[in-house]
Amino acid sequence: MTNTIKARWDDAFQAADKTQKLTSATRSALKSAIAEHGLWSDLRTLMLQGRNTGQLTKDELLTVAHILEIRVDGLSVDAADNTDAATLDDATLAHNTVETATDASYTPSLDAAMTVARDALDNLRPFMSDKVIGPLENAIAHVALAAKDDISNVVPIAPVPAGSLPQAKPVTREKAQSLFPIKSPSLCKRDVRVWDAVDAPRIDRAFVFQDDLLEDVLVALERSDTIWLAGPKGTGKTSLPREIAARTKRPCVRIAHHRTTEPVELIGSMYPASNGGVEWKDGVLTAAIRRAGTIIILDEPTFCRAGVLALYQTLLDHRFLTLAEHGGEVVPCAQGVTFVIADNTAGNGDATGRYSDTNNMNAAFLDRAAKILSVDYLPRGLEIQALMAKAGCDQNMAETIVDFAAKTRKAGEQGDITEGLSFRRMVAFAHDMLDGIDARRAFKNCIINHAPADDAVAINELAKAHLNFNKLTGKPAVSTGKAAGDFESVSL
Repeated sequence: MTNTIKARWDDAFQAADKTQKLTSATRSALKSAIAEHGLWSDLRTLMLQGRNTGQLTKDELLTVAHILEIRVDGLSVDAADNTDAATLDDATLAHNTVETATDASYTPSLDAAMTVARDALDNLRPFMSDKVIGPLENAIAHVALAAKDDISNVVPIAPVPAGSLPQAKPVTREKAQSLFPIKSPSLCKRDVRVWDAVDAPRIDRAFVFQDDLLEDVLVALERSDTIWLAGPKGTGKTSLPREIAARTKRPCVRIAHHRTTEPVELIGSMYPASNGGVEWKDGVLTAAIRRAGTIIILDEPTFCRAGVLALYQTLLDHRFLTLAEHGGEVVPCAQGVTFVIADNTAGNGDATGRYSDTNNMNAAFLDRAAKILSVDYLPRGLEIQALMAKAGCDQNMAETIVDFAAKTRKAGEQGDITEGLSFRRMVAFAHDMLDGIDARRAFKNCIINHAPADDAVAINELAKAHLNFNKLTGKPAVSTGKAAGDFESVSL
């Protein structure tokens, strides 16, 4: 940012009314209004180093609103969501603030996400008792630590100089059975390309593969075919392609989408240079397709607006991007670049009500996927094996949790609750008990408190009828001398 532009930003920052309170609904409405303003693209480039609205603090959002002459009190928000903070009790404030911290994980910068979360906490501080402050600050810190693991293999949306990321190349071909813990005879004999990416994801030895699904994905990767993975949350839609990248040493980029994702974040733009001029920097998508062998995970694209979907539709069809702002440079997909779409829906909308705000994809976009693969919860035996490997619990605990999860999922299919337990909830439940927390308290911490109010009542009733807390003794798995994840199939 040049001195003149910085001075203008500082003047606007001082002039903006930063005493205004932003509820969750108002903040969302303000970010949408900013993103849709005709001058936003230029402003974010010149004054905000290309950051998007999700990376701005409350004061920065109000400063941008001041510059763009957007009246916060004139924004249209859902009255039901615009409850004044002063009317909320401590429990509601705590829930909303932790949700703000969690929602911040959609932003590409962990530091920016935590800034937003802590800013939200500061906004609510005058209305909360002291007993709530400490737990909320701990919760935000916990989100930060968890997010570090989740985004460790995600290239940030922050722009990067063109061609600055290390290249990879295929170095050998190996039989699938030497790379993956599988048993299918046809899959074991398949040749799989192995690359040499220095930044390939770390291998998760606790990951359990389904042979048929793995084979379908590996075949598509060999052809660089686009595939669509559809299924409930927590079934491994994003972790499966990431784990394949880890074991075949390929680069892997996950691009998380939301309603305010903008094409410029994906493609790139001109940015102020250190010498006072401007320079081109690739967006996350452009940087990814330049790298040979990259598996690009397009996470939840059904949240995207039409402009972003049109960009993807052209890219998936012709496999190149045209950088209009960079002299019309044409960037083709490098060798082996493959797109994996991961979504809770199959692109035809959500009839269950579980995944609000998802859009129907047009037929042309859906047709770009060579395969649409259903990713469901693991079969009982494999899920027990996976839970033992991931959580480190014994078979007795794993069987008890898995069988109860199956009851909740059946209730979800019947419409009695919104959705059954995800594998993440099961792992958290097991971890809490293994850490010495009483089983009933761990159940409340990790399952009941995560569920909507109506679901919580129904899940509690299911637990009374089908969950034997006395069998949940909190014993770790007996060591066999094998690495985590090297469990043999469970005898049932």
